[in-house]
Amino acid sequence: MQVAQNVLKVVIGEAENNVYFVTGQRGAFYDSGYGTDETHEAIIGLWEGAGKPEIAAIVVSHWHGDHAGGAGRLSKATGAPVYSGPRDKAGIEHRNEDVKVDHTPSDGETLDLVGATLRFVHAPGHTYGSLSALYVEGDFLMTGDTTRTATPFSMDPTHGAMEDQRRTVRKLQRLDLNRIGPGHGPEIDDPARYLADLAESIRNREW
Repeated sequence: MQVAQNVLKVVIGEAENNVYFVTGQRGAFYDSGYGTDETHEAIIGLWEGAGKPEIAAIVVSHWHGDHAGGAGRLSKATGAPVYSGPRDKAGIEHRNEDVKVDHTPSDGETLDLVGATLRFVHAPGHTYGSLSALYVEGDFLMTGDTTRTATPFSMDPTHGAMEDQRRTVRKLQRLDLNRIGPGHGPEIDDPARYLADLAESIRNREW
């Protein structure tokens, strides 16, 4: 499914995770699901359908298993390095023995896909090390569970901090966005309104 120019998506698994694939002459995956046979094959099918370009990165939004669990298997199949937020690296590797995080991009760092560009946005809140990625040319932001439309935003207070989430939402509001790709659920076509509503919904929440 195409959700923006140069951005494809497949919905996988019981949790209906969104896995995004951004393509220039090279490609990058954003999230990887649990890594079951069914979900892995669906992601590989997305790559094959795009002509199997070189994969520059597998970007993991955060350490939860439905987003990080398939990264090792996908890395092995494509030969691509795994990227994550610095503060989630240890959690990803601890909970997934086959996953090695190769790179933890700094906030604002870019990745050139030759005809497409990703810019990484540190987005703590849902977890302390959540990592969003902006497809620059399309102003399309992929967020993992920092935003979600299938269910309201949620977090475990042992995994992240609501005050961090409030700061992250304010940070995202300063971006000039055309569309948001959440971790679960349909894409967000009015980012300004969605983020304003999200900010209000968590304004007084402790977790």
